[in-house]
Amino acid sequence: MLLDHDGAIEGYPLFADEIWPRPEDRGPRPEVRGAPRALELHREGERLAGFVVRRYDHGPDSCVARAPVAAACGDDGLELGLADPAAPTSFAPCKWPPAPLAHVERWHRE
Repeated sequence: MLLDHDGAIEGYPLFADEIWPRPEDRGPRPEVRGAPRALELHREGERLAGFVVRRYDHGPDSCVARAPVAAACGDDGLELGLADPAAPTSFAPCKWPPAPLAHVERWHRE
């Protein structure tokens, strides 16, 4: 779902997008959970740019991961160059692994 607020665009999945620990990974300590991804975009002429954002929680601590995204509108949809935000390697303070590789996705309205 995309919401356009005069050039600032928010995007949210309309499907289950959370990351939960697998049952075999659950133990006595709280495991990392990832909230659904969101898009935070703004217009740059004919293009869109911004971030894919995902919050990760580990017990009472949380970190917000951001990965850059670039998008272009076409006649039949949206073409995005993006990467999924990586989970932090540690919490409090948040530390991040190397940036993941980007890939291209094509979204279209059905």
